[in-house]
Amino acid sequence: MKSDKKPQTMLEVIREVAMTTGGSSAAVKAALEARLGAGFLQGIELLGAYAQQDMQDDETAMDAESQAVALSRQVVRPLLEKRLQRGVDKVDQSTAKKKRRRAPAAS
Repeated sequence: MKSDKKPQTMLEVIREVAMTTGGSSAAVKAALEARLGAGFLQGIELLGAYAQQDMQDDETAMDAESQAVALSRQVVRPLLEKRLQRGVDKVDQSTAKKKRRRAPAAS
């Protein structure tokens, strides 16, 4: 079942988290980790570090593009895994409910 609710942008998520936590760095980081996963935040840190690096003299544009694609996959993977896990959890819960309904009453 699809939701008609529009997904939040990353900026909206960060703004919401900052407002609900008081804005301290540690509180915002902890809340974002809980919401998005620690792996995602680590990926963002890697992406930020990559963006600040200068290209090496022997590095081609193709090399840089290849590194950027590989890094972007690393950043996004934790979010996709978290979403997939929510789907698995939902199926598990549904299956458990069905089994409880079918279980014969103990005599």
